[in-house]
Amino acid sequence: MTPATYERVTQVPGSYARCIAGIERVRARGIALRLKTMALTWNVHEMAEMERFTQSLGVPFRYDGQLNPRIDCGASRYRELQLVPEALVALDIERAERWDEMRRTLDPVREARPMELTAVYGCAAGRTTFSVDARGRLLLCPLSRRGGYDLRTGTFAEGWRESLSRARERHWQSASPCRRCSLMALCDSCPGANELETGDVETPVAVFCEIAHRRAAAIVGAASGHRADASCCLGAQPTPSAA
Repeated sequence: MTPATYERVTQVPGSYARCIAGIERVRARGIALRLKTMALTWNVHEMAEMERFTQSLGVPFRYDGQLNPRIDCGASRYRELQLVPEALVALDIERAERWDEMRRTLDPVREARPMELTAVYGCAAGRTTFSVDARGRLLLCPLSRRGGYDLRTGTFAEGWRESLSRARERHWQSASPCRRCSLMALCDSCPGANELETGDVETPVAVFCEIAHRRAAAIVGAASGHRADASCCLGAQPTPSAA
């Protein structure tokens, strides 16, 4: 919410003014608008001001505090920008509506007996969503960069029905703690994020795992059946499986 902070993140002089002007043009034309930010170590001190700004516009506001590395494998500062788990959970708790949503998400699953998952991909990737990269490869999702189907050599239908369907049907090949975790509803670990961070779709992102555990500890304490530091799950890392 200040040019200094915004342009420290974007590294583009003048981008703050252009962003605000763009928001105003969208509103002036009556286009439905939602605003979202990444909660970073560099901008978290302005989060309350961001919320006040969106409230003054009468538009919904969201934030995401769980970062992924750059997909191009170039120099990345995401570790410097990632909030530590305690700080992100504290930010969640400060926002009553968001925290209530998380409580409602956890309540039904903590009462149920954890089921062991068979398929690695439990999300919409390859089922109702897909991604196409700059080289024309049809992929399960924007984070998963391995494999894919070359749309320059075949049709979308072929790629969707054959390549993506085959990739989506992958079953677990390791004893990953994610297979039976009852906290998945609070966790942003997913096959794509896992692959990008660890190189393996079945190895969880440690910081995401800890964030989920600290959320659960703050909501229900020991009743979650997990430890806040996630050592219950991260203490026994799975053996990386074949790609």
